[in-house]
Amino acid sequence: MNRPDVVTIVATRDRPELLRQTLDAITHQDYEGVVSTIVVFDQTDPEMDLEVSGTRRPVQVVKNDRKPGLQGARNTGILSSSEPLIAFCDDDDVWEPSRIRRQVDVLDTEPDVHFVGSGVLVEYDGRAVERVRTDPRVTFRDLLRSRVFEAHPSTFLMRRRELIDEIGLVDEAVPGGYGEDYEWLLRATRVTDLVLVPAPLVC
Repeated sequence: MNRPDVVTIVATRDRPELLRQTLDAITHQDYEGVVSTIVVFDQTDPEMDLEVSGTRRPVQVVKNDRKPGLQGARNTGILSSSEPLIAFCDDDDVWEPSRIRRQVDVLDTEPDVHFVGSGVLVEYDGRAVERVRTDPRVTFRDLLRSRVFEAHPSTFLMRRRELIDEIGLVDEAVPGGYGEDYEWLLRATRVTDLVLVPAPLVC
């Protein structure tokens, strides 16, 4: 069975060691299809030696050519891609090997859903705490009541066509660090519910 190609957008700035851990985890996904990565360097010189070609886990390096910051970097990556599925990943996050496979399986069984996330494992002060939502479906109404911590963009896998044509890019005018994610989630869940894999697939 042919599996759709996936591209991962990793926005980064001055985190070379953490970035390499992130890329290693993407490389070791157990997904049978192609999982490529676009690393977007924001306000710093690109590390071209990270580029990889000729494999099922290629890496492309680009520079943020839009507004400085996470929003512009993510949008640069989205617009540099062509794959049918787009994943976000922060440059200090590490994926479980099954992340992409399990999320693509959800999209296969939920044709009306345009994006899927997962639980997270939060490490803080020497402790690791799983944050997995009991109800895997997150609606627009849910987000009006609560930000829903588990709905974290670094866990998202999205259908590219619907992202571009129906939901839209990340708003680069919203103050960064929190508001841009919430605003985008509100727009996205007006179009489609978010479904979360009930497992901590991102750390």
